[in-house]
Amino acid sequence: MKKLFTFPLLFLSLLGFSQSTFYPIESPSNRNFECIQFIDNTTGYIAGDSVLIKSEDGGASWSEIDLNNLNINNNSNYLISDMHWQSASSGWIVLSNWSGLHSTNDGGETWSELTPMNDGFCQKVALEFKEDGTAFLGGAGCFTGALIDYYIDGTWYSANLPENWDTEDLVTCIRFFGNDLGFAGTSKGSVLKTTDGGVNWTNVYSNGELSISDFVSLDGEEIRLTFFTDDSNFGIMKSLDAGDNWEIDGDLATFYYPDMHAAYASAEGQQYFAGSNGKDPNSGVIFEYPEINFMDINKPIKDINGYGEVVFLVGDDGSIFVNDIDISNNLESIDGNAFFEIYPNPTSGTIQLTSDVNWDYLELINSSGAVVLTQTKQSFSQVKNATLELSTLSPGAYQVILYRGHTALSKRIIKI
Repeated sequence: MKKLFTFPLLFLSLLGFSQSTFYPIESPSNRNFECIQFIDNTTGYIAGDSVLIKSEDGGASWSEIDLNNLNINNNSNYLISDMHWQSASSGWIVLSNWSGLHSTNDGGETWSELTPMNDGFCQKVALEFKEDGTAFLGGAGCFTGALIDYYIDGTWYSANLPENWDTEDLVTCIRFFGNDLGFAGTSKGSVLKTTDGGVNWTNVYSNGELSISDFVSLDGEEIRLTFFTDDSNFGIMKSLDAGDNWEIDGDLATFYYPDMHAAYASAEGQQYFAGSNGKDPNSGVIFEYPEINFMDINKPIKDINGYGEVVFLVGDDGSIFVNDIDISNNLESIDGNAFFEIYPNPTSGTIQLTSDVNWDYLELINSSGAVVLTQTKQSFSQVKNATLELSTLSPGAYQVILYRGHTALSKRIIKI
């Protein structure tokens, strides 16, 4: 039997708001991604299932970093569950599945394993750096429950956590808002809070049916967390008193019953929440707040990051999405003068496509980011021209994307 939280005056938000659009980025990998970080508006990293990729053009294109120099006890399968890059040359990655914490000072060409304070720190999962440069590592001991260690000026220390942990519980995420206020979530639904910069932590909330996945806040008073669970639930909780009390966020409750994995606040103050659709775990969902938009996407999402107003989503099967169509297009390496035309536009059915370059295949993307049509060049008599029949599609805005090698051209069409 599926269980729901119940509380007075819950208004379920439904689809019907104006929706943002996320566009796919070509990925060099089909492995599942777990985390993404941009260090500026040029350089970004994505990591996950035995994979680490890098962009040096603001996320328009990505290339894989060779990880053969990682010392992981001859284990070729590992999961990079979290990472933090201080610069394009200096970064840390957390390898879960008992594989350790590693750092690089040469952009990933070589790696060194780091040993935290606690000798029994077996399961390393979450990583966070405060504004002052202090690093925090979260996870669990060897059959002893949740642990947090922190690193200052070359020395590791163990944080003071509440006692009597479930031996199967572990810290899954850590977030600081400033140098003093911080939160950590666990796989067994505990929320830990610190107000002294991470030395001492108290348990402010517990629900063993939840697994806490992320935190987000703009001011340190109104804070939201994401979670997932085996039962139907709403995926987001909020606190209006700096994290002392928590409740389901009714403003962002939907019948998606999502498993939420990530939260992010853009530089412009818009908050994003993403995960998988509880009704279809092979697809994803994205929520926006305070401009409340709900949308689905064709892959489960595991993390969110970006720069300025540009927001990236990453998830299963090497999926990368961005809310900026100009970045998704990545036109420059095809030909500075390359173009294609579509007519008629708007259309009620058939469209003609003409391009001045040979292309490999095309995709038609709806406003939720889902691919609704794919055609290869072998489907047509000429590789520069095509006729597409759209009469069965619902009215609305679509994006036609032509792919050629690692680049793409795109145009927006309207189906009436």
